Amino acid sequence: MKMYLTLSLVLLASIATAAEQSRPAISDVALQQNGVLKGQVVNTAGTPQAKSRVMLVKNGKVLVATETNANGEFAVANVNPGIYQIESPHAGGVYRVWARRVAPPAAKDGVLMVADTNVVRAQLIDPTYRPAINGAIAGAAIATGVGYALDYNKSGS
Repeated sequence: MKMYLTLSLVLLASIATAAEQSRPAISDVALQQNGVLKGQVVNTAGTPQAKSRVMLVKNGKVLVATETNANGEFAVANVNPGIYQIESPHAGGVYRVWARRVAPPAAKDGVLMVADTNVVRAQLIDPTYRPAINGAIAGAAIATGVGYALDYNKSGS
């Protein structure tokens, strides 16, 4: 019985810690004229990454997927201001995108993504799998609680 309670507490503490640590920093970026979001993907040595896939994601949905040119640059037209996740195979981040006329002074003119092929992140690029992973974590927490309740009832305590 105590084992189930301990496992439940450890699992819940792990989930809370992981959620707290996974909150990404948000960078401010100003759109170019006509709502164009521009950026570049480079590696850790600063070399442009040509033909790197870049995805613009909002609310878990891929809105646009594009590819970088020979200079590692990409551009996405008709982007509305808002918060987006921008992902490539070895880099990504969360960006608050502003219309140029209202962007804060610290906003960058574009996105700079540094691709590090040596980093292994425990997340999937394709956001369509995230609900399944969250469901699996929630299911494990519920199963632990049910196991505890069944064990408690068997012991007659």
